[in-house]
Amino acid sequence: MSVTAAVAASLVLASCVAPPGPEPGMPAPEIPEDAVAYDERKSTAERPFPFTGDCAQITSEVAQQAGMTGDMETPEESIRQGCVVRAGGDQPFGWLGVHELIPRSDPDRDEDTPAFDSEWDGGSWTGGHFQRSILLDRYYAVTRVDNENGYVNCTVAVDTGSLPALEFVGYLEEEASRQKHDELFEDQFTSEPKDREALDAFAAEQCTVVSKAAEVLLDEAIDPEGGSLATELAE
Repeated sequence: MSVTAAVAASLVLASCVAPPGPEPGMPAPEIPEDAVAYDERKSTAERPFPFTGDCAQITSEVAQQAGMTGDMETPEESIRQGCVVRAGGDQPFGWLGVHELIPRSDPDRDEDTPAFDSEWDGGSWTGGHFQRSILLDRYYAVTRVDNENGYVNCTVAVDTGSLPALEFVGYLEEEASRQKHDELFEDQFTSEPKDREALDAFAAEQCTVVSKAAEVLLDEAIDPEGGSLATELAE
């Protein structure tokens, strides 16, 4: 995993220790940076989900502020509902997707398990790029590189203090995504990269842009004044 040695060691030491930071409240408390080294989080998953599941909250002006174009659409015939925003020609991917993240199928988890739990724990991404972070000083987040079904994309998952989580995905154009997948991975059944340096370079190029766009969309449109430790939606 693309986690620094220092953080990786801290993960082992902090797996059973209470995480740092304030208790949930309003306004959304700030989360200390060293919280990424702890397996536990202080969010309660009791807050209403702030995303409407479409493009209604995102204006063209906010999309442009996030580095995208003003063009966007709500997919009507897709298994992944949400909002898809066209990226500008100077961006490393073609589209930015904003989706509701629900728990992956797991017979050992009940239906009320917060969607972000498996993200923070590393999910099934044991060989690809995985990195914990704090966005806007208020959100627990995880950055990962997905290589499902022969495609590769960068995803930033965000804990909104709700049962669902938010997912921001930088979608490459179809052919470019397949070519990049073939360059980085042996096949579609493994997350172990052919070349670790090439995967890290891809993540640095793609995921940095997705993270910055996510911060703008969260702060200016989807969840103003919100955070992982917020207990209510801002009025």
